[in-house]
Amino acid sequence: MGDRSEHWRQVNSRRACPTHHEVGLALAASFDGNEAITSAAEQKLQSIARDLADARLPGDSAAELVETGRVLNDWLTCDSGETLRSDFGDLLMPHVLVSGAGHELALAAAALAACADAGLPFGAVASSSHVYLAHQDLSQPYVLAPRFGWRFLEATDLREGELKWLCPHELSGLALKQMDLRAATLGRIDLQLRISELRIDLPMDQNSCHEAQNELAMARARFN
Repeated sequence: MGDRSEHWRQVNSRRACPTHHEVGLALAASFDGNEAITSAAEQKLQSIARDLADARLPGDSAAELVETGRVLNDWLTCDSGETLRSDFGDLLMPHVLVSGAGHELALAAAALAACADAGLPFGAVASSSHVYLAHQDLSQPYVLAPRFGWRFLEATDLREGELKWLCPHELSGLALKQMDLRAATLGRIDLQLRISELRIDLPMDQNSCHEAQNELAMARARFN
């Protein structure tokens, strides 16, 4: 993988958890490192953050969540996922920012990067099947659903079980899992190997680390 994964390793080796922005850029750089796309994505991110900052409603977290969803819906759309893609553009934050559309995991990462720049205390929460945005200062179980046009929903109505907060490492780990499933469907053993090599750099508990090491060993065996 050469130097393309070096930034990824550096970002994930810090003691403090990196931001969604940092992890999203590092993950994209590990696959293509397209500077033109990264530059355009940064400009788009600044524009979204400005709109979000203008829409802030301090003191009313629920209303702020609703207004954030309205702004994000103007900028970022969830792909239907009905067509099998041969690349990972919809799962990489810079590509999603430039195109304005992508997988809900990359949309969440892009949205959270913009929210952080706008000073909004938002985070990612996930069920076993989907990811959402939530306001960290809001005690009521309300979320924004990327796949439903950033609709404001009550978490108890989702019927998807318990939601858990995700740090940037965990959100990128879910993205890598989706990439691995796609690479397997496409029969791209080379990409599965690359994904396994990236996954091993994520902070994880002992059991998960052992599982990731086994997956990497199997990927190398298939590739060779």
